[in-house]
Amino acid sequence: MKNVSTLNLASLAQELSGAWGRSVLGDVGGVKLKLFRTDGQGLDPEVHEDWAEALLMVEGDLTLVLDGEDVRLSAGDLQLIPAGCVHAIRPGAKAAFLLFDPEP
Repeated sequence: MKNVSTLNLASLAQELSGAWGRSVLGDVGGVKLKLFRTDGQGLDPEVHEDWAEALLMVEGDLTLVLDGEDVRLSAGDLQLIPAGCVHAIRPGAKAAFLLFDPEP
């Protein structure tokens, strides 16, 4: 095997700082693997018409708003966010998550 990496997401998330700590861990077929850590700030609504995303919770919990509906996520949960879905994160989230995202 070549270029094999094992990453501990919880440990890497602990190293992130700021209201929205972020690290791009890699690229798999054009999809970026982005690790985020939030300390309570929310994320304003946004929408991506041209691509879907997936959010994998690493630790903590947060409330994701999908087209106006609250979805509570905890460590281990995987949420698919379809293209064209308006999404946001409610304030108060203290969590780390991995985002699978083709955005440059």
